[in-house]
Amino acid sequence: MEIVDCAEKIVNVLTKLGAKNVEALDISEKSKDIKLLVICSLKTEDKVKEVATNFMEEAKGLGLELLRKDGFTKGQWVVLDYNEVLIEIFFEPLREKYNLEKLWKDGKNKLFPIENKKTKKPAKTPKK
Repeated sequence: MEIVDCAEKIVNVLTKLGAKNVEALDISEKSKDIKLLVICSLKTEDKVKEVATNFMEEAKGLGLELLRKDGFTKGQWVVLDYNEVLIEIFFEPLREKYNLEKLWKDGKNKLFPIENKKTKKPAKTPKK
């Protein structure tokens, strides 16, 4: 699966599961092993664990094979390693504290322009 398609599918699944502020970064120029870093957050530790567990099930349907997982004990920062794809699911205050987006967004890594596809109503033209 192409990395952009993979990023879009992962973001859609995480969003569907209730994750907030989902960001997907191409970090292939910084990391020899990881191409895609996906970061998201939730308001409670229980929700972090729930979304991570549900994502692991959904990921099988995307053809992603889980290599390692960490952080389920406390549910503050769960890391799911899918070889070239790393998913980091944060308890919101901890995400703000570590601010990984700032660490990785240095100009070499691009944020995938993935948005929830909501159709916008065309602007009304003024009557003459």
